[in-house]
Amino acid sequence: MKREKWLVLFFFVLAGLGFLLKPEDLDAMVEPVYPSQVEGAWEYPVRPGTQDWVDLESTEARREACQVPQEALEGMDTAALLETALDYPFCADMLAFDREEDGYSHQLNHNGALAALETRGDRHEVMQARLKDMKNWRDEVGQARSAESALQYDCLTIFIQYME
Repeated sequence: MKREKWLVLFFFVLAGLGFLLKPEDLDAMVEPVYPSQVEGAWEYPVRPGTQDWVDLESTEARREACQVPQEALEGMDTAALLETALDYPFCADMLAFDREEDGYSHQLNHNGALAALETRGDRHEVMQARLKDMKNWRDEVGQARSAESALQYDCLTIFIQYME
């Protein structure tokens, strides 16, 4: 009986908060995402969290579905190629290794956009410009970053460190 009273009280408090918050308050609670404005980047046909992703049922099938055609890679400018590499649905796998170098090597074997990026002569300039832009953006919005933005920032710093 005591437990039910606490649950009822909890739901009333929760409902009360819902009525007190304004839409602009909710917007302030959402962590900002780095606003990528790169045109020509590849849009992966399947993404984690979608039913299409679940339907594939295996990591191998998902990786296969995320392969960017070679013609598309060759047609992208370097900024779009970097965006495509950072947006690769398995990019976070790179952070699961004990050594960053091993994570980068693993990523290089699976992420076609990253492999193509390694062949571009202007890759270092493009990556440094992106990193600078992300740092400036982070300074503007404060330290609060979305998980997606934090992941892209971390992956970019590893790309810069290990790209030859």
